[in-house]
Amino acid sequence: MLFSILIPVYNSALYIEQCIKSIKNQSYKNFECIIVNDGSTDNSLDLINDIIENDARFTVISQSNKGISDTRNKLLEMSNGEYIVWVDSDDFVDMDLLYTLWEKISCSGDDAYSFNYTCFGSPSSKLKTIELFKKMDILTSKDILKHLAKEVKMPSFLWNKVIKKSLYNGLRFSSQKVMLEDYEILTSVFLKINRMVFIDKTLIVLRIM
Repeated sequence: MLFSILIPVYNSALYIEQCIKSIKNQSYKNFECIIVNDGSTDNSLDLINDIIENDARFTVISQSNKGISDTRNKLLEMSNGEYIVWVDSDDFVDMDLLYTLWEKISCSGDDAYSFNYTCFGSPSSKLKTIELFKKMDILTSKDILKHLAKEVKMPSFLWNKVIKKSLYNGLRFSSQKVMLEDYEILTSVFLKINRMVFIDKTLIVLRIM
């Protein structure tokens, strides 16, 4: 299995349908998607089950509310793919996300890949595309750490990066973190990366609350 798509869910009934459908309708079909419902008190779980129906690529479990970090750790433990794709439950992805990644991985098999993204707030707000680079660039671990040192926002989030699962070995999200839990683990992951490939395509839409 090349890709594991991991989705933590908590009270996402307003947005979860668009999120799950964007994954179910991927042009590249060979993936697993693991969803952990972290004690939602709305009907998120019912909506998820209605959408995925009998699609064997999806695995859904529920747990009592443990918070985002413990939920991410659970998802990592359950995953079987060579590359980890994180998707937040209020976001959605381009239908060619996995296909685009598969093309790049087939050519290079690098440690990590990153791409541009679009974000918006309310349904009436305008889309704003964030372009990280104007062309595809390849960064070494030294380059990546320079970005971190300059506090560039690009490396700080999981949602626009696909990273080999093996680079998470020995690492876990801190249960003390209730926000920005991804920044801490990515700092450690980046110490292990030899090369990251940046793809000049917008492949995910983020909902900014």
